[in-house]
Amino acid sequence: MKTYRFFTAILMVALSFNLVSCGDDDDNGGETGKSTKRLTKIVTTSGNEEYATIQFTYSGDKVSSIKIKADSDDELIVSEKEITSTSTNSTYELGSNGYIVDDGSDEYTYYSEGYLKSIGSDKFIYDANWNLITTDWADHISYTEIPNKDNLFLVLDDDPIGDDNYVILAQAGFVGKASPFLPQTVTWDGDNETYTFKYEIDNDGHINKVTVVYTYENGDTDSWTQVYTYEEVK
Repeated sequence: MKTYRFFTAILMVALSFNLVSCGDDDDNGGETGKSTKRLTKIVTTSGNEEYATIQFTYSGDKVSSIKIKADSDDELIVSEKEITSTSTNSTYELGSNGYIVDDGSDEYTYYSEGYLKSIGSDKFIYDANWNLITTDWADHISYTEIPNKDNLFLVLDDDPIGDDNYVILAQAGFVGKASPFLPQTVTWDGDNETYTFKYEIDNDGHINKVTVVYTYENGDTDSWTQVYTYEEVK
């Protein structure tokens, strides 16, 4: 169980990043808004071993596909009204604002402010500043004072594998807005297990690397890192 949670955690964090943006977020899913940089690749490693690579491809200012190289390879193809997984043929229906509204199993709802409210029976709870603080898997999420300039989704779910591709799609704005500050810790299992996040940020406030330390109930720890590659938006 310990090994399973560790590798699940690695993939969860690797796939839980959003497009880099400056200024206010655009309310249309898949758009980069006022971005001066945009994310093209995430590489996740622990020690010298690579666990997952995510690559983003764009058409104009919108994401057109996301390639996933992990335990199971996949490509998510974006069209005007839906997103399709090439490996499973599953589809995600997009609403008028570009957010996912149905994945064939669950409906997605949003607050009027643009933040994810629920997926089926799973609820997402926020504080007064719209920082996500509780989910179906996380007992408590605490935050740094670092603004989430890159609009990152770091703690949306603990398992983005298989039917949880919505966690990956969040990174292109398809499940609403991310929390305005970067998370510091996540606890679950009665606060007995913890993720701790450490950031390397460039002079413009963008994330270059995140190191995550996973502390188990018995006090043992594992850690992994994600390194990001960007391109300038002309």
